[in-house]
Amino acid sequence: MPSFETEKAQMRQILSERRNEITPDSRHGHNLKNVFLKHFSLTEELVLAGFWPMATELDLVPLLSELDRQGVTCGLPVVEATATPLIFRKWRTGDELDKGPYGTSHPSDRQDVIEPDMLLIPLLGFDLDGARLGYGGGYYDRTIEAMRSHSKVCCVGVGFDGQQVGCIPTGPYDQKMDWIVTPTRVIQCADLNKSI
Repeated sequence: MPSFETEKAQMRQILSERRNEITPDSRHGHNLKNVFLKHFSLTEELVLAGFWPMATELDLVPLLSELDRQGVTCGLPVVEATATPLIFRKWRTGDELDKGPYGTSHPSDRQDVIEPDMLLIPLLGFDLDGARLGYGGGYYDRTIEAMRSHSKVCCVGVGFDGQQVGCIPTGPYDQKMDWIVTPTRVIQCADLNKSI
């Protein structure tokens, strides 16, 4: 195993334990919703894909529900097969979700497939250069690489402030975020000194 993969595995364990210590009340996404909406002005033409929270992830549902109310087309990721890019299906507030692999929840196959302009992406860790530490399956890296090969997609990593580290080790297939959003701030990764 390359040394950076060993380092990433060790970092995953540490950051998973750190995130597990966050209280359930702190995981609710009201602050995240307010920070996101203060910074990003989204139009009804935008197509956005978020994620349904699992385990100790930050809860995106308040934000997604508000965007849906505003008329933004929202979707959630679907794992179709191992080691393939994700697809995204349309989601509306109140939709029942199907259970997916790895503890995920997603819209049923009766919902339309969408092509997002913006992805809100869960993470275990991040640095100010936009490097993201995920769960190790590579689903988002494959998805972002495929989408960036034919269109411009804005990638926004979503997590807690305590998930920031000095440097995430990266390999040739790791895709960087354009922005990071936490419950307290928005970080534009292309400009390391800009934190809003």
